[in-house]
Amino acid sequence: MSECYQQIVNEGEVIYYPTSYWHQTLNLQTPTISLTSSLVNSYNFQDLINDFEKECLKDMNVVFSAKHHPVLCSNLLFHCPKIWKQLWEKDD
Repeated sequence: MSECYQQIVNEGEVIYYPTSYWHQTLNLQTPTISLTSSLVNSYNFQDLINDFEKECLKDMNVVFSAKHHPVLCSNLLFHCPKIWKQLWEKDD
């Protein structure tokens, strides 16, 4: 038997789902970003950085452009990649 819970996560809050936890998400406001352990890892972080650069710098009919969401794009272009590179970039 499964139990069902409903939770609203407000700005600045984070919710954690354990591995294999069934869930459904409804974003009440935009822009919203959701990261899961299957999304960002050592194998795909550079591709994700490239996608964020495309989204924020090239402004090509994108979901969150720097023009419309400068704080979000600033974090996606500088803060997140810095952390990911420290975690996964190989020393040359």
